[in-house]
Amino acid sequence: MSNQYETLKQEHKNLEDLQKEFTTELETGNLPRTRELKLEMEQKRDALAEKLWPFKELPQKEFKEQYERVIKGYQELNLLETLTSGKEGIKDEKGKEYPVLSLQEIEAKLMENEAFFMEKIATLENPRIHLTPFALSPEILKDKYSQLIEEHFVEERVEGDKRIPDKNKTKLLGVDKEPLSLEARADKQNVYHGNFLKGLTYFPDWEEGTPGITKEQAIAQVGGWGVSIVEDIPLAPEKDQGKTIEKEIKIKGKLKKVSRKQVEGGMTTAEQYTLLKKQNEEGFTLEDWLSYAMLYLKENNVVLDDGRRTNYYCRLLGSGTADLGAGASDGRVPGVYWDRVRLQAHLGRDNPKNSNFRDCARGLVRLH
Repeated sequence: MSNQYETLKQEHKNLEDLQKEFTTELETGNLPRTRELKLEMEQKRDALAEKLWPFKELPQKEFKEQYERVIKGYQELNLLETLTSGKEGIKDEKGKEYPVLSLQEIEAKLMENEAFFMEKIATLENPRIHLTPFALSPEILKDKYSQLIEEHFVEERVEGDKRIPDKNKTKLLGVDKEPLSLEARADKQNVYHGNFLKGLTYFPDWEEGTPGITKEQAIAQVGGWGVSIVEDIPLAPEKDQGKTIEKEIKIKGKLKKVSRKQVEGGMTTAEQYTLLKKQNEEGFTLEDWLSYAMLYLKENNVVLDDGRRTNYYCRLLGSGTADLGAGASDGRVPGVYWDRVRLQAHLGRDNPKNSNFRDCARGLVRLH
């Protein structure tokens, strides 16, 4: 530890010396040397920051690239706009503005509870930082996803009510990387949804049966932008497919064994919720899923949660429907999947008491 400390201390001193030289050369007007020093400082600063970065399963460079892909994706989807502050961001239905969180702000959130996030990142399968434009309505996100599906699809011909893809050109693929067909619809609506989108509640307690809070209350709780760490996987695990991930990590110089069980199918919603809660995780909201599904399609040309077979459902335990009745356990849990029969993304509802082996769920770690 002493040798490592001395090495880091020396690297920091070298960086300070470069900064002094940079300032001197800048003041004398030696621009060629100034540019060289600036590049060298950036490289050494990044190298030092990487060594100090505590989340080894998510290297800082990869973390930064993930963040940049999210922002670029939302820019290309035209989800961001220039706010009155001059920053990029989103507006809620009342016009309130929410600038995009900076990389530094997210890093600060991680560092506030460093040991906790070290354990979570170590035990997540393919961890990825995700920003949810939570202040936007589900309808806006649903329409954007439908449009993106259309943009990825290249039609060869129409057979009855089915649009057949050009297998050599289409970029709309299933989890098996095979081209997907679409339903032949005049409105090109590629996302099915019920009438419950406007009546969603948020963060219901599926153990106690309490229905959750309103969208306005949820924004006050998590902000206009939701920040989380998700598992970057194409399908939520079915029954007996959930992995138990075990690692040995070093926290403040001491080794610690950590483990986590992925939530999976074959459980009731209450059981899935209990497991997530025990592991300090939460279920996806509809906004979490729609935004993640869009980015996943953009980056991989693959639709999210393509179960291929019938009865696959990815439950969104962070949302509840308007027909909750006396409590969450009496209502319906939103569920999503790619429907190979209707040939579109399906936003529907599932009975929370079901425990079929394909009644799956996704969990995330939210940065509050």
